[in-house]
Amino acid sequence: MSIPFSQTMRSMHADNHYFSIWSLIGAIVLAWAWGVWFFNAELTFYENSKTMEVTEFESLEFRFPRKHYGTVQRVQKIRQRVLTAKFSSQALDQIKTGQMAYVRLDNRNDIIYAVVTTVGHGKVQLLAEIPAMDKNPFKTGGHGEVRIEIEHITPAALVMRTAGL
Repeated sequence: MSIPFSQTMRSMHADNHYFSIWSLIGAIVLAWAWGVWFFNAELTFYENSKTMEVTEFESLEFRFPRKHYGTVQRVQKIRQRVLTAKFSSQALDQIKTGQMAYVRLDNRNDIIYAVVTTVGHGKVQLLAEIPAMDKNPFKTGGHGEVRIEIEHITPAALVMRTAGL
């Protein structure tokens, strides 16, 4: 005598759940990776300057870096140049001395690193340093733009801030 649902029983035996299990495991791994990113990744916020001008104040500094055990490496000659940048009044509230800045001059495409030295009166003063051996990119009265790192925040904290929590 035959079973009334022979086709159903055969399809149940032939059916395997491997695809469903592997899909579920893949989705769990992706959700875990997203959660790690969401709570640990750092997003950096910047303030961009309205204008930036190169001042005539320049100095050369000699540095004597030391290796381990007190031996002196080759003397480094560093060119330091003072820059001034104008920012909006809201941006000035967030800019503080010692923050990292990225300077892009009009006549160059590469980025020069600088540090905020003073903040006030609608202007920010920066100190840019480059090796003195390199060609001097600074021309007195030259212009460009400045990006200053304001804060680092995780996506989770940003969502909480946006939600008002």
